[in-house]
Amino acid sequence: MRVDLDLTDFTAGELSPRMKGRTDEAKYYDGSAIQRNMVTLPQGGATRRPGTALSDLAASQAAKARLKGFVFSTVQAYMLEFSIVAGVCQVRIFKNGFPVLNGSAQVVVTGLPYSQAELAEIQFTQSTDTLYIFHRNHPQASLTRSSHVAWSYQVLVFRDGPYLDLNGTVTTLTPSGTSGTITLTASSIVGINKTPQSTGQGFLATDVGRMVRIKLTSCWAWCLITVVTSATVVSAVVQPRVIGGAWSALDGAPWAASTLYATGVIVTNGANTYECVIAGTSAASGGPSGTTAQIADCTATWEYVPSIPTATTFWRLGRWTSVDGYPAWGRFWQQRLLMAGSISTPNAIVGSVISDFTAMSPTQQDGTVVDTNALSWVISDDEVNDVRWLAAAGSAQAMQLGIGTSGSEHIMQAATTAQALTPTSVQVYQETAYGAAPNVPALRIGKSVLFPDEPGRKVREWTFSWQVNGYSGPDLVVLSEHITRSIPAGLQGIVAWCYQQSPLSVIWANRGDGALISCTYQRDQNIVAWASHALGGQYYGAAPLVESLDTIPSPDGTYDQLWLQVLRTINGVPTRTIEVMQPYFDALPLDQSWFVDCALTSALTYPAATLTYSAASGTGVNFTASASVLGGVADNSLIRVNGGLAVVRRVTDGNFLVGDWYIPPGSMAPAPAGSWSVDPQHATFAGLGYLAGEVVQIIGDGADLGTQTVPAGGVVTPIETATYATIGLPAEAILLTMPLEPIRAAQATTQGRARTIDTMWLRLHESLGCNFGRRIIDDQTGLVEDAVEPLETRSAGMPMGQPPSLFSGIQRLKMSGGYDQECQILITTSGPYPLTVLAISAKADVGEMPNE
Repeated sequence: MRVDLDLTDFTAGELSPRMKGRTDEAKYYDGSAIQRNMVTLPQGGATRRPGTALSDLAASQAAKARLKGFVFSTVQAYMLEFSIVAGVCQVRIFKNGFPVLNGSAQVVVTGLPYSQAELAEIQFTQSTDTLYIFHRNHPQASLTRSSHVAWSYQVLVFRDGPYLDLNGTVTTLTPSGTSGTITLTASSIVGINKTPQSTGQGFLATDVGRMVRIKLTSCWAWCLITVVTSATVVSAVVQPRVIGGAWSALDGAPWAASTLYATGVIVTNGANTYECVIAGTSAASGGPSGTTAQIADCTATWEYVPSIPTATTFWRLGRWTSVDGYPAWGRFWQQRLLMAGSISTPNAIVGSVISDFTAMSPTQQDGTVVDTNALSWVISDDEVNDVRWLAAAGSAQAMQLGIGTSGSEHIMQAATTAQALTPTSVQVYQETAYGAAPNVPALRIGKSVLFPDEPGRKVREWTFSWQVNGYSGPDLVVLSEHITRSIPAGLQGIVAWCYQQSPLSVIWANRGDGALISCTYQRDQNIVAWASHALGGQYYGAAPLVESLDTIPSPDGTYDQLWLQVLRTINGVPTRTIEVMQPYFDALPLDQSWFVDCALTSALTYPAATLTYSAASGTGVNFTASASVLGGVADNSLIRVNGGLAVVRRVTDGNFLVGDWYIPPGSMAPAPAGSWSVDPQHATFAGLGYLAGEVVQIIGDGADLGTQTVPAGGVVTPIETATYATIGLPAEAILLTMPLEPIRAAQATTQGRARTIDTMWLRLHESLGCNFGRRIIDDQTGLVEDAVEPLETRSAGMPMGQPPSLFSGIQRLKMSGGYDQECQILITTSGPYPLTVLAISAKADVGEMPNE
């Protein structure tokens, strides 16, 4: 039976082997069996992923680091490397692809408290030039950028909270005073440091530094414990007043004449303290005096506050300590800093005072609650589940905060959609019960919140559904379930990920086994296309391991850069590097293609002059520089200007030379200084010592100059000279189709029948140097054979001695190989050139094996 095969797109990406029988599923015809080092385009084709450039060796070669992007603006984006060096946690700053230098020294912030095991658990949120850092074992901290080279780490000092619930026992605290260092004496240990096993342990040594909020007469004050004397006695220092919160002791500001006072204001007059109980304007002189309850002062009325407070049951302890832990997560939302996930209360969420991220006052000084006060909420559920992520959800019509826990997903919002979130207008309710992976923050992409499940194998697309009038979370990996499976079993699937919005909308993730995977995610185009990746080089014979990754805008702001920490064995030695994925190839000059990994390029020389030329094509073209910068240029040097390449034939003087175009420029516009280059031919390229002993691929001036083993000195000698070279580790790209199935309905499946392809039409775009053929599986032995041959794109009209042009169009190809039961088409490339497959069509014969 003669059949046609048409694969017009790869929008389903790499499909699971379990999908090989699902010929009734439309996505079967939009997917591939293997899509390695190939990324699905939003338009449907599959393009080769770019290579990576070496930024630097990792600061620590002993253990993995943690990469975190810091974006102050599109032109001020940094990558931060958190690592442990000589037993101390440090942060190294990168920008424009390389470490930031202050003079000749790299900019490094030292003295952070985190251990190696804690690096992967740190979580972040950013506000302008400050990165807030969270870990449940350490107080919240910040990393602040003051300038390009000035960065500082400091522990955040929270004021007046957050606190545990108000004391609900008969235990009293008696303060010895109202200012300075005081003694707090408890009547019992009940209610102090309660546990599920006890009603109270009393004060503990670990309470040093803990907050205590206590009501003195009618006003709240707060203090910090400095000494624990016993289970019922501590010393504490009364803290400064927090505007909109607790007072500092009961010695308020001095009384002032002719001043409008609000109810609850505390003032001092003489040796006494007074609280305003009826708002009004004070007298022109004198002020309140005496020790009675109702003291008239013009239209204001005051009440005497005793200087020595009495025992009170109105107290509450600070929520966070070294024993109870600190928040594991933080996020800015509705002008508040929201935090959650501490050890003792993993399901509690607290929010700061509005627009004051370190003020946590739960009430005003008189105990009243206003909208701007801090808020807190404990998620009530069948289980006490750790908070695993916080993400903005909903829309402008229904502002909601998504909360993911280890067992369920919740929404936090105001009591009604017309209200803002306040301490008295807040509700949290469960929407779904999927559960989220630890240490992997959710990604908000468009209207959806994406998060991996607890094992890291499924990726939930959590979004509001009008059909169910609530949130649902379909699994985005169901058709590609193998892609998130770590080997060996037992390791977590996705352990970290990031989003590269521009240009292709790609999610990049690394698994627990160090594998790199990606997903082109375009919900409006119904594209969810997973792919696997293997960077160039090896780690003890297998693919290199990706240990950390994140994205920041590129220096020119035109795309998002993916940064990676990679572990390889180089010359037999485990070596960690920091690498930056290069731009996707898009109508670039061929010599700027970058499809090798952990690579370096040679330097180009940019003369300080404007360059003009007499023609935009042909030979014998006159080039003129506005300054005398051409005198030392050698014959056969290459000029790169306005997207074109010209060979220098003769130098007249410092201002003039004659050259021949072999790639015409984009325009005749004068090229200003810094935008054009001229470089001589080089026979050697140095600086590759970090890859000594490894086989590297060399592309010089757009030509494939083959492979070479890097010698100990790191100087590479290609087979031909070149003015500009990119040298790095080769990585093979593979696109293998699903088993041939021409019928898009399962009514007449051809599965199990022998089949062969004799002719294929391959539509490519800006491609060069690939191989085509079939993967043939012997149905008797199960042996796999790849029968491929090079795709020739050089035509007779192309000049010799120059790289061939990129090919865009359709190639009609005769296919080799006999019959087999799968009949899969294979496209590969391991050279240094771009490859984009837009569509595959084929003519096939389906029938019985010839010997049957």
